[in-house]
Amino acid sequence: MAWFQTVSNAVYQALCATFGVSPESEAGMKRFVPAYLFQATTPQADRNVNVCYYDIRQASDEGLNYTELQYAAKTAQAALATVERNMPLTVLFTFYGPNADDDSETFWTMIQTDLDSTSPRSVFRRNHIVINGRPEFPVGLDEIEGTFIRRRCDVRVNLVYYDTKSKLYNTVEVPPDFQDDGTGKSGIFVQY
Repeated sequence: MAWFQTVSNAVYQALCATFGVSPESEAGMKRFVPAYLFQATTPQADRNVNVCYYDIRQASDEGLNYTELQYAAKTAQAALATVERNMPLTVLFTFYGPNADDDSETFWTMIQTDLDSTSPRSVFRRNHIVINGRPEFPVGLDEIEGTFIRRRCDVRVNLVYYDTKSKLYNTVEVPPDFQDDGTGKSGIFVQY
């Protein structure tokens, strides 16, 4: 699950880049919190605190399929085996707090633009992640929590994580054979 940690870090950094918060700061860690797939209850946040929970899942939408391509290249010195994976993912961003509407729209806007090297799109690109299609416009609703009502806004983003792993296999080096190919000329033949 190394891909999950890479994607989770990229999502966190993209949120920090959107709102101008340092990823190392305690404020960033409290404001942007990973939600877990098998969490039994809704995350409990203070109604007066702006917070964003994000949940990363492998996409199951029609047309978004996991693909894997394997190939190898052989040279005189080594063999290079490469595996390329394209993993479709869905990330649900859930914003809570008094600024839930504004925060969700700010994130939705920023994730679609590529202003500079610190923009959320650039953060994703550096981590081999691309946004697949246009993110859905934020959906806002009031959520009942006990006797209180709190504001919640969701943004769903489809991503594709591109993972390439290569491994170099060294071959045994042998001296080249000088052989006559019948034309009177000598050729160099390398054995693998």
